[in-house]
Amino acid sequence: MAVIAATGAFKREGREIVADIDGKVVYASDLEKSAAKALSEQRERFYHLQKQKLEEYIDAVLLTREAKKSGVSVETLWDREVYSKIMPVTNDEIDVFQ
Repeated sequence: MAVIAATGAFKREGREIVADIDGKVVYASDLEKSAAKALSEQRERFYHLQKQKLEEYIDAVLLTREAKKSGVSVETLWDREVYSKIMPVTNDEIDVFQ
């Protein structure tokens, strides 16, 4: 029978135990060795996701603050400060890419 511990739940001799398979202890360091590349890739993906979500949150807070300061909705702020300044694409510009 295998027992899987929550990360950091058990320690023996200062080493973190992640599983016990019929009395054979599996340490976090064993897992790191056997799955280092996959774990590293997932940690990197998690880091990038956290960073992206933090940036989105900060953007939303700042946009909301600016809209409130201007007395308009966020949508109106976008229309006024971004969308109204975008020039339509001309037929000549389209022809360049065809």
